[in-house]
Amino acid sequence: MKMPTRIPRPRTSRRTLIIVIVSIVVLLILFGSTATFYTDLLWFKETGFQTVFFTQIWTKAFLGLTFGVIFAGVMLLNLWVVQKSTSPSRLFTMQDQVLERYRATLQPYVRWGVVGLSLLFGLFAGSGATSQWRNWLMFSHSQHFGGATDPIFHKDIGFYVFRLPFERFVFTWAFSSLLVITILTGL
Repeated sequence: MKMPTRIPRPRTSRRTLIIVIVSIVVLLILFGSTATFYTDLLWFKETGFQTVFFTQIWTKAFLGLTFGVIFAGVMLLNLWVVQKSTSPSRLFTMQDQVLERYRATLQPYVRWGVVGLSLLFGLFAGSGATSQWRNWLMFSHSQHFGGATDPIFHKDIGFYVFRLPFERFVFTWAFSSLLVITILTGL
């Protein structure tokens, strides 16, 4: 009589486990975001201010897309210039020749890596700009304060209330973006 053999357990790889865990985390985040979006939509609809809700959503999307595309475009342009201006033909030592072999192997993937990196950082830069939706709406619908002016610079007070916060954000964002792009281009 033959003894029954033990049935082997299916092996679950670490990769599958990581994919499942990441998928669960992403689904939980999406569920929370969707629940918040839906409850806000219901509340604004109930109070009769649905247009305010959609104005906020469209403004955030506009700012995120605009600032994200600008950042990704400038970064992509800088990385492209660096890639075109570096000369791979300077080989002096044996170690340089080994590095050249690695460079030749990775060269077909560099273009997609540069585009992907630019889009990823553009996504981060655009998502940071979405928090400025109130300042953008005040900037784009600015009014004068009935002739009241600042005693030092003789500017209308409306400039300081409506326009200056968004202009300050744009200046800070542009400086930070150029600093990050310079660092990433230097690497």
